Amino acid sequence: QFRKGKDTDHLPLRQGLMLRLALLLWPAPALKTAICLCHGAQILGQPGKARRYRCEDAISHMGLPVVISDDIFESYASKVWIRTAAPPQKPATYEQACQILGVTRRDSLETIKRAYRKQVSACHPDKLAQQKLTPSEVAMAKDRLLRYQQAWELIRQRHRAL
Repeated sequence: QFRKGKDTDHLPLRQGLMLRLALLLWPAPALKTAICLCHGAQILGQPGKARRYRCEDAISHMGLPVVISDDIFESYASKVWIRTAAPPQKPATYEQACQILGVTRRDSLETIKRAYRKQVSACHPDKLAQQKLTPSEVAMAKDRLLRYQQAWELIRQRHRAL
C-alpha cells in the first residue's frame, strides 16, 4: 500500500483538488507539516544542501511557497544553531586517536598514515576554498582538521617510542 502511494505519478483529480482547496481555506495543517519537515531536516544540526533541497521540494509539492522553508530555517539559525557545543577534547589515548582517524590500533603505521592523509584531504582549507561553503561549514571543517592532526601527532609519538 505504501509503495503504491510512493510510485504514483499524480493524485486523482478529485483528491488533489480537495487538498489544494483545503490548503487555500485552511493552511494550518500544511504549515505544521512544513515546520515538522524543516525540524526533521535540521535535527542533527544545520542541514546540508541535499537535505535542505529535499525539504524545499516537499514543501513545494504541498503547494506552499518555498519562502516558508527559508523563514523556518532562518528562525532555527537565529535560535538553535548558534548554540554550538564546545569543540571535542584532544584525544588522550592511542585508541581514541585511531577511532578519530577511522582505523584500528592493530593497523600498521602505513595504513594509519594513509587514512590520516585521506581524512585531511577531505577537509583541507585549500580544497574547501573551491567549494561554496557557509562560514559555519568552514569552521566545522577546520575543527575536524585540527582533530585529525591531534590524533596523528599522538599516533606518531607512540610509534616513535616503539
